[in-house]
Amino acid sequence: MAKGSHLVLVAHGSRRQSANQEVVELGLRLASVVSFDAVSVAFLELAEPSIADAIDRAIDAGATRVVVLPYFLSEGRHVSEDVPGLLEAASERHSNVDIVMTSYLGQSPVIVDVLKAMVEAVAMEDQAKPPMSLVGLRSAVDNNFPKTCRNCGRIYQNVDDFILDTALTMQGGGLKQGFTDEEQAIVELLRNCQCGSTLISPFYSRRSSSDLASECRHQFDKLVSQMAVSGKKPDVAREELRQVITGGYGDILEQLKKIARPRRTD
Repeated sequence: MAKGSHLVLVAHGSRRQSANQEVVELGLRLASVVSFDAVSVAFLELAEPSIADAIDRAIDAGATRVVVLPYFLSEGRHVSEDVPGLLEAASERHSNVDIVMTSYLGQSPVIVDVLKAMVEAVAMEDQAKPPMSLVGLRSAVDNNFPKTCRNCGRIYQNVDDFILDTALTMQGGGLKQGFTDEEQAIVELLRNCQCGSTLISPFYSRRSSSDLASECRHQFDKLVSQMAVSGKKPDVAREELRQVITGGYGDILEQLKKIARPRRTD
């Protein structure tokens, strides 16, 4: 690239500062791999610097050739009219400087390769995750077992034994919000042992950062979304899922059967 070359990465601009900062950081990364003497960013609207200001600053800093790269995915009015109009005005102000525009991002021949890589990355991520479902959620609950009653010594091997061999507490369904020692919010299941003691089993962590807990939350929300498609209200779906996880039945199992049943194509 000729001496005095300057690349201006142009984005639309946003009222959200974090979005504009992403463009700034992209410009810094771009500067480390291209052969231009300098790289800067500019915004069409809603953020600074403007395209006109960025070009003027580049030329004031000694640029003799300014290349503008539109960071846009499609050829809308901004790409076809607004940016070219601003470059034409800049060329009139700086007739001794070569100011040109590249093709926009969406026109790049490698854009399909970029999208392909993104999709494949998600596919590899999914393959790496353990298959989770309602059964997987139940197994996560069973991680809290075996559980021993401190009063009588009775041992509950899994959540099914816990539900079958204990009784409801005075708190109805026995579900309540609790907190771990690390101030993480959880849902606790309270049941009465046969000796009368109240036993507590945490079965659903909303803030845990572990891979298993994260996957459980993801699959739990996914099942709730599937129920919503079938006409089940999200709050009702969540409550019925929790009932199933803790040993109940609930209409939601019938809904899951409908989702799993293949549709007829004839």
